[in-house]
Amino acid sequence: MTSREFFIHTINDELPRFERVFKALPVKKINYRPHKKSRSAQKILAAMTLETITYPLFLQKGVFDFAKVKPPAYKNFNQLTKFFLIEFKRA
Repeated sequence: MTSREFFIHTINDELPRFERVFKALPVKKINYRPHKKSRSAQKILAAMTLETITYPLFLQKGVFDFAKVKPPAYKNFNQLTKFFLIEFKRA
């Protein structure tokens, strides 16, 4: 199995787990931070979404290039979750 094949297999294997976690998160507490240095679930998901946008480029060229990635614009947590899942499946 090549690294590319392993990466694709891992993405496909992990997606159902991400979907379950996102559905389990209480939307009313999505900005909760257990400590002032901690990031909220929404901030963590935004960072993960930014990473998923780089997957197609990585699979095509073998490099992650965050300089070419524009952070997603979203209005709420549900919209961000949908964006993450779309980008994850697109990879």
